Amino acid sequence: FSEYHGHTIKLVSDAIAKGFRKIIAMGGDGTMNEVVNGIFSQEKIPVNEITLAVIPLGTGNDWCKTYGMNEDYNKSVNTIAAEKIIQHDIGVAETSNGNKRWFINIAGMGYDGFVTQKIDEIRNKGETKKRFYLLYILYFLFQYKHTKVSLKIDGKEIPAEDIFMVSVCNCRYNGDGMMQAPSAIPDDGVFNITVMKKISALKSIISV
Repeated sequence: FSEYHGHTIKLVSDAIAKGFRKIIAMGGDGTMNEVVNGIFSQEKIPVNEITLAVIPLGTGNDWCKTYGMNEDYNKSVNTIAAEKIIQHDIGVAETSNGNKRWFINIAGMGYDGFVTQKIDEIRNKGETKKRFYLLYILYFLFQYKHTKVSLKIDGKEIPAEDIFMVSVCNCRYNGDGMMQAPSAIPDDGVFNITVMKKISALKSIISV
């Protein structure tokens, strides 16, 4: 059991150092993200020697939706027991100060990052519930200010402009089931990039 934000990263890294090579994450996308970071931040074992599975018990479980995985506990256990293994692309985000964070699903900037921070603050107070998740996403629209972003994709530079959100996608869903990248394939070796330019809160709600 993880005891604090980021604890799972250490738990996974320690488990690998002790000889474990098959890891089952029980939780949601946040837990999955920390497990992935525990795998990729350690340097003792090549990552292709480690197998990862998940039993989706979190709020959004968006990574699982790309694969059509059912949130039923018993079906998840049966899927894992069948040992149908695939390789999966992984992304890494690096900040200007050199910090790295790996991601298996979607890395979001702009409103995505803003609302995640706000929901984490609420969750840390023990106040959030799964059924309110989408309501939080809509509620924080009216607090968000647009972010100025410049992009460079495959050598092509896009000048800085106000954006609502940029999503770098391995998989298709985030935000509790919103399809950010309908054509994303998790093992094709490329990202799908979704850019939503400056938009009003009302138009954002209509889009959702």
